[in-house]
Amino acid sequence: MKTKVELVEGKLDFGPVVVNAVVAVASRLMDVKPDAVIKSRSRKEPVANARALSQFLLREHSTIKKRSHGRDIRVEPPYATLGRIFGRDHGSVMNGCRKIGDFLYIDPRWRDRYQEAKRQLGLITDH
Repeated sequence: MKTKVELVEGKLDFGPVVVNAVVAVASRLMDVKPDAVIKSRSRKEPVANARALSQFLLREHSTIKKRSHGRDIRVEPPYATLGRIFGRDHGSVMNGCRKIGDFLYIDPRWRDRYQEAKRQLGLITDH
């Protein structure tokens, strides 16, 4: 199932719609409820992994508009911003993103999940 989100310069345009879409995709892939990913304090593995995958996808594949030296630029969302959304501090978000990066390096199942998430978000197309 593909989720409809807008791309700006090949990246997701960070905002509530994109956050909800990413959380929905990660939740489906990890078989947990989306509310558990954002609102829950649960540290159960499937919930924590869905939360970390959501944070990783948002950090790697979305941009936020920022004003710098009188012009608009696009940057990746700060860890602290992601932390506020997911009810975590910036260090927890950094750790979750690192954990997913490690999983992608060593586990082919995680690489498949990650590719499927990107496909569902429209970041890659099927040929």
